[in-house]
Amino acid sequence: MIKLLRSFEFSISEIKDVLSVCKSIDDLYYVLREKQEMIKQYILGEKKRMKN
Repeated sequence: MIKLLRSFEFSISEIKDVLSVCKSIDDLYYVLREKQEMIKQYILGEKKRMKN
């Protein structure tokens, strides 16, 4: 699982949190969706910054 999370650009700290929180596949799904949303927001912010 650590290799998978690193391939998704999770930091060591984030991996530690995931491993301590995720007790089921549903927990992991939630964490991955949350990470996906964070990345989307980061990209939107960068796009706005580049326009200015």
